[in-house]
Amino acid sequence: MFEVTKYACSDWLITPAALAANQSPPADMREQKFLLVLTGVCFFELEGDDFERDLGNYQREVALIRPDVDEALSHAVASHQIPAPAGDPGLTYTRHFEVEQFAGSAGLASISNYSKPDYNGWACDAWRANYEERTDAFTAAPLRNLFAGMQVDLAVRNYEVRIHRLNYHITLLGKVAFAGIVIT
Repeated sequence: MFEVTKYACSDWLITPAALAANQSPPADMREQKFLLVLTGVCFFELEGDDFERDLGNYQREVALIRPDVDEALSHAVASHQIPAPAGDPGLTYTRHFEVEQFAGSAGLASISNYSKPDYNGWACDAWRANYEERTDAFTAAPLRNLFAGMQVDLAVRNYEVRIHRLNYHITLLGKVAFAGIVIT
């Protein structure tokens, strides 16, 4: 798996999720559900090789897109007075998004071909959420399904074709969560 580290652009939107008509707001803002939408374009260089050209097969790679969600979570905490643990974010605790539902998509944003187009191909085959686990900073209980990015299955065929950029759109429903920092 290749982790994407360069982003051409990355945007976010975070807003409280609407309640049903007969549903009461949560008594504790830590239980409030939010919609977090992440969109952007990232750089990803994948090129075919001679071996794959000779076989006419696709060369496959998995890209891990990890948009930074800390600014969005910081905005939600400040705007909606979500109680945070004592101390400083990044030093004594970290902010995360605990996912209840995931809807994502990715596509090819920039490709190139340096040869005649016989047997060339590009593909963005599938995508799925990537999660991690931590320990809750308030209760020390396990936090599961913390958003850690989206994996995207890519492929190229022929030695002179390349994928340069991917676009992504990720919509998450869940809660803002705080994990304790483990000092070793």
